[in-house]
Amino acid sequence: MKLTYIEDAPHTSREVYEKIKGAPLAEQRFKFFGGDVFAYQDISRMETDTHVYWAVTTHVPKWNEKTGVYLKNDSSMGCTYEIATKKFKWWYGKQIMFGNTEMYTDMCKYFGAEWFIEETNGLKISTTNSVFVRVLKGKITNTDELINAIMKSNPLLRNHSVDANKLLSYVKTTNNRVQTLADYIEVAENIDVLLDHVYTSGSIFSWKMHDLIKYARMLNRKIDFSWSDAAVSSKRDEWEKEIEVIRQEWLLLYSF
Repeated sequence: MKLTYIEDAPHTSREVYEKIKGAPLAEQRFKFFGGDVFAYQDISRMETDTHVYWAVTTHVPKWNEKTGVYLKNDSSMGCTYEIATKKFKWWYGKQIMFGNTEMYTDMCKYFGAEWFIEETNGLKISTTNSVFVRVLKGKITNTDELINAIMKSNPLLRNHSVDANKLLSYVKTTNNRVQTLADYIEVAENIDVLLDHVYTSGSIFSWKMHDLIKYARMLNRKIDFSWSDAAVSSKRDEWEKEIEVIRQEWLLLYSF
């Protein structure tokens, strides 16, 4: 069994705890209640003959009258890799969060998928558990394959053909997840126009556009993303009135 801490520098809080834990009970009491020992988080990799475990664990100091200072450990995320079956199991059913880069960077290095570490953040945070497993197993080896896999993993996006270069420009420009475009692509009259507009304007996520997307879905309409702000406002008002008329007609059907 081999335990490796994944960190750039020695963990000061862990060293302080280990030093206090080795002190006499009276000293432990004095320093614990004096606030000299702190909670800390670490990221670790545990290797056995059959499995590899990655974990992000928070260690909270507690006090026991008989044994002194001890740690209450709580793993917020983790992954188990079974060597024989080459299967991954993500703990607690959680989707991976690439905001915590150390754990996933170590996984990429462990499986020889370092190229993924250098990917733009927008693509990283768009990567689902199943897609990341394919990266680690070497079934996805470059940016184009990654974008296609992300698209296919989304129920709305998989039905559309999207220019990978334009989608890459979108995530680089906005630093958003690919999935944030799903509703927009679903109602776009022309997907290329949508992606070009996002690239040149920087963002389309206004409250008016949010309403327009919702109304388009309700009425089964398409949106021309080259419309001016005035045209968007006008079309929003027009569709809102149509929806209100439909609601009023339905109310009559449900009246007693």
